[in-house]
Amino acid sequence: FLRDELESRLRNGPAVFRLLLQLAAQNDPTDDVTALWPEDRPLTELGRLEVTAISPTSAADERRLVFDPTNRTDGIDLSADPILLVRSAAYSISYDHRSKGA
Repeated sequence: FLRDELESRLRNGPAVFRLLLQLAAQNDPTDDVTALWPEDRPLTELGRLEVTAISPTSAADERRLVFDPTNRTDGIDLSADPILLVRSAAYSISYDHRSKGA
């Protein structure tokens, strides 16, 4: 599904994605995904990702991919939001089903 959508986009040129950062203020909740921060909070663009082509991988290769919201690099910590751990477990179960052809 996503591959088809990306292929469609690329027919019109590169697909460009912006990586934006919004810093929490002193009392902003970081443990509740339903809590909204003020709309006027500044955003900082950290970078841009420009996709110009899709790798010629097979469907089997794509089924081996898994997203884990708790996977991070040094210097980046998880928030106290408990949903992150639940999502990580759910995505792992989804991956297990996909990798077995379920």
